[in-house]
Amino acid sequence: MSKLTPKQEAFLELLFDKEISSPEEAAKIAGYECSVAAILKSKALSKAVLERSQQFTALHAPSAIMRILSVMDKPHTRGAANALNAAKEILDRGGLVKKDKLEVESTQKTAIVVLPEID
Repeated sequence: MSKLTPKQEAFLELLFDKEISSPEEAAKIAGYECSVAAILKSKALSKAVLERSQQFTALHAPSAIMRILSVMDKPHTRGAANALNAAKEILDRGGLVKKDKLEVESTQKTAIVVLPEID
């Protein structure tokens, strides 16, 4: 990965700080005077933001799992459906997606014919 400048590193840290309310605020505190879109033109920074997003989501996967289990225990709690959907989204984005199995059956009888080599 390309090395980030100190200003880009500061922006990246602030972007995932719970006390910061928006990317624009993170950019301003990091010392930028341009738009967030202009900041993210840096391929290295954009890649770092995506990697950090994946890490951030993965860190919240256990919390999402616990939320799903609490909804299972008390399904009629107010907001349970919203909590369940949010937890599923976190798990999907963290790479823990539900796996579907596909079974294929065929009623056609097929045969394989092996021919001798041609000299």
